Order: sequence, then C-alpha cells, then structure tokens
Amino acid sequence: MEEEKGAASARRRTELEMIFTKFLRRQRTMIRLLEYIEEKMSGVDDQRSALYADLLAKHPRVAPDLIYKIVDALEPKYGDESGNDDGPATKAVGRLALLLQEAGEEGIPVLLEAADRVRHDEPATPLMFSSLLTSLVGGFEMFIADLANYAYREFPAALSLSGASFTWQDVTSHSSIESLREQTIERAVNEMLRASFDDWLATFEKKFSVAVPSVVREVAVREVFQRRNLVVHNDSVVNELYREKVRGLPECPPVGVQLVVDAEYLRDAADRLWATAWHLAWAFGDKLIKGGDREIFEMFICNVPYRHLEDKRYRAIEFADCAHVVRSVKDEGNALILKVNVWLAKKRLGKFDECRDEIVAWPTAHLSPQYQLARLALLDQLEEGMALVEEIRYTKNLSFTSWYTWPLLEELREYELRLASGQKELEPPPQ
Repeated sequence: MEEEKGAASARRRTELEMIFTKFLRRQRTMIRLLEYIEEKMSGVDDQRSALYADLLAKHPRVAPDLIYKIVDALEPKYGDESGNDDGPATKAVGRLALLLQEAGEEGIPVLLEAADRVRHDEPATPLMFSSLLTSLVGGFEMFIADLANYAYREFPAALSLSGASFTWQDVTSHSSIESLREQTIERAVNEMLRASFDDWLATFEKKFSVAVPSVVREVAVREVFQRRNLVVHNDSVVNELYREKVRGLPECPPVGVQLVVDAEYLRDAADRLWATAWHLAWAFGDKLIKGGDREIFEMFICNVPYRHLEDKRYRAIEFADCAHVVRSVKDEGNALILKVNVWLAKKRLGKFDECRDEIVAWPTAHLSPQYQLARLALLDQLEEGMALVEEIRYTKNLSFTSWYTWPLLEELREYELRLASGQKELEPPPQ
C-alpha cells in the first residue's frame, strides 16, 4: 500500500513538473523570437528597400539605377499627408515627372505602384508584436488546459460537478469506461477554456479546492488577456468591455484609444503570465504531492526563478511576489534558495533597500558556506566574500560551474578580475 502511494505521488510530481516545464520552454522560445524581431526591426520596417525590391521585380524593363532614383524621389512623401502644394510630396512629384520621361511608357505604373506602397503600407513590426501577444496568451491557455486535464484526473469526483450528461448511445459507443472518462474530461476542459481567466481560477478553487493566491488575481494579469482580445477582435482599440474588465487598472485608457503592443509590453506580459503559471503549479503541488516527492517538487519550484536570473528576467520574479510560496515551503533549504533569488532580483532592479535590513540580520554562521557566501555577495562585502571563495572554490560547496555561472557572484568575479589587473580602486558594483 505504501509503495502504491509513493508511486502515485511520484507520478503526480513528474506530470506536474512536465506541464510547467512545457509552458516554460514554449515561453522561452517566444521571448527568443521577440529578441530576434527587435534585432531585425530596422530591416523588417525598411519600406524603402522593400519598395525598391518590389518595383524591380514588377518592372524588369526599367533600368535598376532609374528605379533607385524613383524611390529616392518618393522618399520625401513618406508619411506626408498635409496636402501642402509646396510640401515635400509636391516637390517629389515634380522630380518624378522628369524621371518618368526617362522611364518611358512604364513610368506611370511605376509611379502608381510606388505611391500606393509608400502611402498605405504599415510597418510590419507592430503586427508581429501583436501576433506574438496572441501566441504568449495562447501558450498560457495551453498550460491551463494541461493543468485542468491533470486536475480532473487527480480529482475524478469533480467531473460530477461539470454538468456533463450522456445519452445511452454516448455510453455504448465507447469500448471501455476509460474511453468514456477521457471524453468526459475532454469536454470539461474545453468547456472551461471557453470561459474567462477569472472563471478558470474559480474552477480551480471550487472544483478542486486549490488555494489560488491573491497575486494571481491582480488586474494587471487580467489586462493581458483583455488586450489580446482587443488585438484579435477590435484592432487594439479600447472599448467599454475592456474598461469594464480591467476596472482598477491605474491610468485606464479611454474608449477609442488604440493600444500599442511593443517589446516592453510583451516582456511585461510574459513575466506576468510566467508568475501566474508558477503560482498555479505550486498551488496544485502543495495540495497533491506528499512525502519525499514534496521536497523534490519544492526544490523544482524554488529553483525556477534561478533560470530567470540567468536570463535577466528580474521583473518576473518581482511580479511573482514569492513570499506566499516561501511561507508554504516546508524545507528550510528550499525556502532559503527562493529567498536568495528574490533578494538578488530586487538588487538588480535597484530595489535593494526593500530587503537590505533583512539580509544584514540574516544569521548564516550555522548554515553551509554557500549561504554565507550569498549573504556576503548580496551585501557587496567583496573582500570577505573573495576570501571565502578562495577557501571553498572547486569544492562541493562551490563547483567550477557555480563559480563561473552563478548570477549572484557577478560582482565577485568582476572584483577578482580587477584585482588581477592591478586596479586598486574599485568602482561601486552595479545595483
């Protein structure tokens, strides 16, 4: 019996870790795509080059150097809608008239094609950013679907609360009870996904008795979903429904304003969605996973923010407001790992004063050398920290990999390099 319980707990832990890891990997891929778009923005939105390539392809009998001249002549018209007879557009048309004589009979279609492209084409980057927002939210919805599927399997009694009903034909069409159960779960999950974000949280609480922390309910999280809805259904223009759903949002825009989805907003949205998924994964694990597997799951959850430190996603850790999880974690070592990661995120965000006193008062003499080093590094006590590094470096307390990759030790690594170069006066480390 105990072996069966242990196997069930291990399965629950493994499946939940896989669900959250799948979400993390998908989101990381989207952030890499965002970085790629940012890197290529100038080329993607270079209307001049796109225009030249388009005209060259459509008008092969016009000399390429002449097309260059025509594009150059059109350039002052970019964005010029003033209608001023002496404006840049009018002057450009005058130059074009001379060029058209040289272009011959193909000159008129060249002009028409070019004018249409220049006046009406929109930059591609905003469209790509908006598409990426829908993908980010879609990735989170996939996480919710996976989590709901997992929950219904672990709480089969919740299916009786889903309101599902079956005809005799439905029942007899299945070869087994297991097949019927699979269909019932699928229907329940699909029904849940058609509801709102707030309804998802209510389902987790009412049907599965999972405690959803208040940080997940912040209006800024709900706004991400509502902005996605505006992008998809209303050309990003604020309407009354949006304002109703995000009531309480600071500086809520008025009806009629077209919201911008840029790289900064996407990073903010990704960080908030990650924090929400992290809390939900923990809420289910806290309820379901017991015994030795709980400690393993705690370690998994508490180490996830470390990867965000490596990726410099400090705001994600800030948005998570990890205090709730720190209080819930039963293993002191896992709780300390999470607290150190949170402290470092605050330091990198320039908010170290919020936790400095707590770190100063943190007693580490009875803890392992890693925690002693963490305290020294956080407080920028570089000389003492370097002395401890020399003592424990390349041992089990500070491996080769940890020394060279641990984000917390960035100032100490820089300190060692400066000492090696003979620089006596050190600039204050970055906050």
